[in-house]
Amino acid sequence: MPLRRAERQTLALIALTALAALLCGTAVLYGTRLLAQEAQAQQQEPVEKTDTAEPQAQEKPAEPLSQGADAESDPSMRDSADNNVSFPIDI
Repeated sequence: MPLRRAERQTLALIALTALAALLCGTAVLYGTRLLAQEAQAQQQEPVEKTDTAEPQAQEKPAEPLSQGADAESDPSMRDSADNNVSFPIDI
């Protein structure tokens, strides 16, 4: 029994989708292996230590706000994302 035209098109689309999925999966696996090889190569490179390098500055942890302090007086809260919200006027 021969296939109708619509059935042939459906089977062709299924085959094309399967092929595209196979190609995408292969590309992801290849890219992942490449990234892993680069990371491994970077770990194997010798790290040069110099005495002239400055030590990294240590940030002290932020102190919690006291009960009397508000967000306006604390400089870290002044730059908070909650205080920098803007809305478009021309909605």
